[in-house]
Amino acid sequence: VIESGENYIAVFPNNDLGSEVIMNEYKRFWNNSRFKIFPSLRFEHFLTLLKHSDFIIGNSSAGIRESGVYGIPAIDIGSRQSSRYSRINAPNVQHVNEDKTEILYAVEHIGEYRKSSSSFGDGRSVERFMNIVKTPEFWDIKIQKKFVDIP
Repeated sequence: VIESGENYIAVFPNNDLGSEVIMNEYKRFWNNSRFKIFPSLRFEHFLTLLKHSDFIIGNSSAGIRESGVYGIPAIDIGSRQSSRYSRINAPNVQHVNEDKTEILYAVEHIGEYRKSSSSFGDGRSVERFMNIVKTPEFWDIKIQKKFVDIP
Protein backbone atom coordinates (compact mmCIF):
# COMPACT_ATOMS: atom_id res chain seq x y z
CA VAL A 1 0.00 0.00 0.00
CA ILE A 2 2.90 2.34 0.55
CA GLU A 3 3.98 1.93 -3.07
CA SER A 4 0.46 2.56 -4.40
CA GLY A 5 0.72 6.31 -3.76
CA GLU A 6 -2.83 6.39 -2.33
CA ASN A 7 -3.91 7.93 0.99
CA TYR A 8 -5.14 5.53 3.66
CA ILE A 9 -6.90 5.42 6.98
CA ALA A 10 -5.80 2.40 8.95
CA VAL A 11 -7.55 0.94 11.98
CA PHE A 12 -5.80 -1.38 14.41
CA PRO A 13 -6.68 -5.05 13.93
CA ASN A 14 -8.69 -7.13 16.37
CA ASN A 15 -6.61 -9.04 18.87
CA ASP A 16 -6.98 -12.26 16.88
CA LEU A 17 -4.08 -14.68 16.57
CA GLY A 18 -1.56 -13.06 14.22
CA SER A 19 -2.57 -9.46 14.93
CA GLU A 20 0.95 -8.73 16.19
CA VAL A 21 2.22 -9.29 12.64
CA ILE A 22 -0.17 -6.64 11.34
CA MET A 23 0.77 -4.24 14.16
CA ASN A 24 4.45 -4.66 13.27
CA GLU A 25 3.64 -3.76 9.65
CA TYR A 26 1.70 -0.69 10.81
CA LYS A 27 4.94 0.68 12.25
CA ARG A 28 5.98 1.35 8.65
CA PHE A 29 3.09 3.86 8.40
CA TRP A 30 3.76 5.92 11.57
CA ASN A 31 5.67 8.77 9.95
CA ASN A 32 4.07 8.59 6.52
CA SER A 33 1.77 11.56 5.89
CA ARG A 34 -0.45 9.48 3.56
CA PHE A 35 -1.58 7.30 6.48
CA LYS A 36 -3.83 8.18 9.40
CA ILE A 37 -3.94 5.42 12.00
CA PHE A 38 -6.64 4.92 14.62
CA PRO A 39 -6.67 2.36 17.45
CA SER A 40 -10.42 1.90 16.89
CA LEU A 41 -13.54 3.60 15.54
CA ARG A 42 -17.13 3.47 16.72
CA PHE A 43 -19.04 1.26 14.30
CA GLU A 44 -21.29 4.13 13.17
CA HIS A 45 -18.22 6.25 12.41
CA PHE A 46 -16.57 3.35 10.62
CA LEU A 47 -19.63 2.88 8.39
CA THR A 48 -19.70 6.60 7.54
CA LEU A 49 -16.03 6.46 6.67
CA LEU A 50 -16.56 3.33 4.57
CA LYS A 51 -19.48 4.92 2.72
CA HIS A 52 -17.24 7.80 1.63
CA SER A 53 -14.14 5.71 0.84
CA ASP A 54 -12.69 4.86 -2.55
CA PHE A 55 -12.15 1.27 -1.39
CA ILE A 56 -11.37 -0.92 1.61
CA ILE A 57 -8.31 -3.15 1.77
CA GLY A 58 -7.26 -5.77 4.30
CA ASN A 59 -8.65 -8.95 5.74
CA SER A 60 -11.66 -7.53 7.56
CA SER A 61 -15.15 -8.97 7.32
CA ALA A 62 -16.34 -5.40 6.60
CA GLY A 63 -14.76 -5.76 3.16
CA ILE A 64 -16.85 -8.84 2.54
CA ARG A 65 -20.10 -7.81 4.24
CA GLU A 66 -20.63 -4.07 4.63
CA SER A 67 -18.72 -2.66 1.65
CA GLY A 68 -21.10 -4.11 -0.94
CA VAL A 69 -24.07 -2.30 0.56
CA TYR A 70 -22.41 1.00 -0.38
CA GLY A 71 -20.97 -0.23 -3.66
CA ILE A 72 -17.47 0.26 -2.27
CA PRO A 73 -14.80 -1.99 -3.80
CA ALA A 74 -12.97 -4.30 -1.42
CA ILE A 75 -9.57 -5.91 -1.70
CA ASP A 76 -9.53 -8.94 0.58
CA ILE A 77 -5.99 -10.03 1.40
CA GLY A 78 -5.25 -13.60 2.43
CA SER A 79 -7.56 -16.38 3.54
CA ARG A 80 -8.97 -15.09 6.85
CA GLN A 81 -12.40 -14.39 5.29
CA SER A 82 -12.49 -17.47 3.06
CA SER A 83 -15.36 -19.07 4.99
CA ARG A 84 -17.45 -15.94 4.41
CA TYR A 85 -16.67 -15.31 0.75
CA SER A 86 -16.81 -18.96 -0.25
CA ARG A 87 -20.60 -18.78 0.32
CA ILE A 88 -21.17 -15.66 -1.77
CA ASN A 89 -20.09 -14.13 -5.01
CA ALA A 90 -19.80 -10.42 -4.22
CA PRO A 91 -18.96 -8.51 -7.41
CA ASN A 92 -17.28 -5.70 -5.44
CA VAL A 93 -14.64 -7.96 -3.82
CA GLN A 94 -11.23 -8.91 -5.21
CA HIS A 95 -9.44 -11.69 -3.36
CA VAL A 96 -5.65 -11.54 -3.42
CA ASN A 97 -2.81 -13.36 -1.72
CA GLU A 98 -0.24 -11.66 0.49
CA ASP A 99 1.73 -10.78 -2.62
CA LYS A 100 2.87 -7.20 -3.33
CA THR A 101 2.36 -7.50 -7.10
CA GLU A 102 -1.21 -8.83 -6.69
CA ILE A 103 -2.09 -6.13 -4.17
CA LEU A 104 -0.73 -3.30 -6.33
CA TYR A 105 -2.58 -4.67 -9.36
CA ALA A 106 -5.81 -4.80 -7.35
CA VAL A 107 -5.39 -1.18 -6.18
CA GLU A 108 -4.65 0.00 -9.73
CA HIS A 109 -7.81 -1.73 -11.07
CA ILE A 110 -10.09 -0.88 -8.15
CA GLY A 111 -12.56 1.04 -10.34
CA GLU A 112 -13.62 -2.18 -12.04
CA TYR A 113 -15.09 -3.38 -8.73
CA ARG A 114 -17.32 -0.40 -7.86
CA LYS A 115 -20.49 -2.48 -7.78
CA SER A 116 -23.25 -2.89 -5.23
CA SER A 117 -23.81 -6.28 -3.73
CA SER A 118 -26.80 -7.48 -1.74
CA SER A 119 -25.17 -10.77 -0.77
CA PHE A 120 -25.71 -9.96 2.90
CA GLY A 121 -29.01 -8.12 2.56
CA ASP A 122 -30.62 -5.32 0.64
CA GLY A 123 -31.30 -2.89 3.49
CA ARG A 124 -35.00 -3.73 3.75
CA SER A 125 -34.95 -5.94 6.86
CA VAL A 126 -36.84 -3.42 9.05
CA GLU A 127 -39.62 -3.13 6.46
CA ARG A 128 -39.89 -6.91 6.15
CA PHE A 129 -39.87 -7.40 9.92
CA MET A 130 -42.61 -4.81 10.43
CA ASN A 131 -44.75 -6.41 7.71
CA ILE A 132 -44.51 -9.77 9.48
CA VAL A 133 -45.23 -8.33 12.93
CA LYS A 134 -48.33 -6.52 11.59
CA THR A 135 -50.00 -9.74 10.41
CA PRO A 136 -52.63 -11.32 12.70
CA GLU A 137 -51.16 -14.76 11.97
CA PHE A 138 -47.91 -13.77 13.65
CA TRP A 139 -49.72 -13.05 16.93
CA ASP A 140 -51.80 -16.22 16.75
CA ILE A 141 -48.75 -18.43 17.07
CA LYS A 142 -49.12 -20.42 20.28
CA ILE A 143 -45.52 -20.55 21.40
CA GLN A 144 -45.85 -18.64 24.66
CA LYS A 145 -44.70 -20.34 27.82
CA LYS A 146 -47.52 -21.34 30.09
CA PHE A 147 -47.50 -21.41 33.82
CA VAL A 148 -49.06 -24.52 35.23
CA ASP A 149 -49.81 -24.38 38.94
CA ILE A 150 -49.23 -27.70 40.71
CA PRO A 151 -51.98 -28.44 43.22
